[in-house]
Amino acid sequence: MNDWFLAPLPHVLWIALSCVVYYVFTILTTRLVGLRSFTTFSSFDFLITLAMGALLASTVVSQDVALVEGFTALLALYALQISVALVRTRWPYVRKWVDNPPTLLMENGQVLHRNLRAVRITEDELRAKLRAHNVHNYTQVKAVVLESSGEVSVLYDAHATLPFQPTLLEGVIREL
Repeated sequence: MNDWFLAPLPHVLWIALSCVVYYVFTILTTRLVGLRSFTTFSSFDFLITLAMGALLASTVVSQDVALVEGFTALLALYALQISVALVRTRWPYVRKWVDNPPTLLMENGQVLHRNLRAVRITEDELRAKLRAHNVHNYTQVKAVVLESSGEVSVLYDAHATLPFQPTLLEGVIREL
């Protein structure tokens, strides 16, 4: 293609039709596979979600990739995700290999600097998460956990009236 801005009308129509067909196929397969297909419980799930997005883009835009090839690759990614999810539930050692363990970043109002350094999160980023969760004072914070998915959970009691349930931190690494 010589023009970087314009494309021939048949090519544009082909891309639009490919998008519609691929979109419908993705909805149907997602309904069959279940909502797990778009979760990000682990870094592996996130990787699969990124791969699905890249696959969508390459399938609908590239004339070198047939829709059937894109469908096959999408089904293979779903099969891989389901297989890994099943294996992770059956064998804990696989889960340890595939998933990042949740890590405690703050406990009972105290910042765990060593853990922050180990997971490469700055105090500025931690404070931003606390502000986003409407924490007014460190003493409100019971725990801050970097989850396996990469998200940060903030457990706090704004009025310090409820006892903390320690079981919420089961499986969380306390010290790195």
